[in-house]
Amino acid sequence: MMKLDPVALRWALGTGLATVLLTVCAVTTPGTAIGILAALGYLCTFALHARAFVSVQFAMAAGALMAVPVLRLTAESNSLKLAVPAVVLITAAAVVIRVRPRMPVGLVSLLVVFLALDAWATALVPDPNEWSFWLLSVAVTFAGLVFASAAAKFDAWSALAAVLILLTSAEAVLAMFEVRFLHEPIWRGGRILSDGSSAWIRNELVASIPRAQGTFGHPLPLAFCLILGAILLVRLRAWNSVLRFLLFLVLAGGVFVSGSRNAIILFLGLSLLAFILPSFLARMNVVGPLVTVGVILAFPFLLDKFDELAGSGSVDHRLGALSAVPNLMSESRSFTSVLIGDGSAASPRLYSQGLLQTDGFAAVDNQYVLTLAQNGFIGLLILIIVLMVAFLRGSATVRLLLIAVAASGMIFDIFAWPAAGFLVWFVVAAAWARVPDHAPASKKQAAALTESSRDQRRVLAQPVR
Repeated sequence: MMKLDPVALRWALGTGLATVLLTVCAVTTPGTAIGILAALGYLCTFALHARAFVSVQFAMAAGALMAVPVLRLTAESNSLKLAVPAVVLITAAAVVIRVRPRMPVGLVSLLVVFLALDAWATALVPDPNEWSFWLLSVAVTFAGLVFASAAAKFDAWSALAAVLILLTSAEAVLAMFEVRFLHEPIWRGGRILSDGSSAWIRNELVASIPRAQGTFGHPLPLAFCLILGAILLVRLRAWNSVLRFLLFLVLAGGVFVSGSRNAIILFLGLSLLAFILPSFLARMNVVGPLVTVGVILAFPFLLDKFDELAGSGSVDHRLGALSAVPNLMSESRSFTSVLIGDGSAASPRLYSQGLLQTDGFAAVDNQYVLTLAQNGFIGLLILIIVLMVAFLRGSATVRLLLIAVAASGMIFDIFAWPAAGFLVWFVVAAAWARVPDHAPASKKQAAALTESSRDQRRVLAQPVR
């Protein structure tokens, strides 16, 4: 008589019972069955080796933030306001538990001070939705640091860059499909009407189509993410040239249908720089940050002539943000507000007090001015220090990404969009953690990384005492 294996018997009984339960759930409550299957699928990711595990978790976090503009959801989609931050925190925490990345101490210290002062300022004056915005900011900052640190530890930069390229390429395809075939925005439109409904933003480059926004809720964060994807595509040489060229055309098309003149110019300039001057960027150690700051400050003025030719008031609006700086530093604000700002989600109140632009737009469209308003002089100083040090420590590719970040800060409020904020902190932390541009140069380095992964698995396999 054949002897039954007790282990095999337990697995067979467990599998059969699970199948029955899932079948019952699928018939009675399909949503529960889908949730259970998703949870089981997620648990299976822990069986992957370290680099693949980090890549999958990163794809889930970045994909969730890009797919759902959390801060622009209507009351009907309130459940997603919790689901998306939950995905971000769960994936980041999973990477911390499984991989144990070493986050840059200096960067973490500065950001802890930045967020602590933000919390202090937020607590001083009540504003609608202020704490939900602050907590979301903490979540995306933490996640960006975790994934960049893990990329540095396991040399997963190329893998995570590939994930971003694919996600942004998908957004670009969706953007082009959107303006051609859809009759309304996917989420809320970038323009909110007086009755509370949303609508497309008029495209002043191609009058026959609206401005694409993809799943971001606005054209500017869409264009920003596509620019980052294009830079990574040009610098990442893991794929054949034909595929890279086609994806570059897709990303260029996505930026174009976003209808942002500023983004188009930035896309063309940085793509050209990525093609012809990567070695120059690698040598920009001391003079580079000063030149970069000068270009950033001059960026809206350089666009002024182009804006006159195009007949748009976008540059005037962004220059108006700079004119608000004296108001934010004046005696009409308390000394505490000047130093640490008015806290998260304070811009509507500051508009009503006449401290920001009064041209009818509800966005500052300048991250540095918005940081001065909400985080004060100390917060702005910390942000500048973080970016400057990141530029000094970053590789050529990361420096290009940082230039895109710094210049985009003059175009729109980056941290007002969680997906964009997540990518900013990911890039900044990648620079501080000194992630390399390419894969290990020798078999010895690759073997060392493999052995490190094995060590991680041995530790995880040990029983908890």
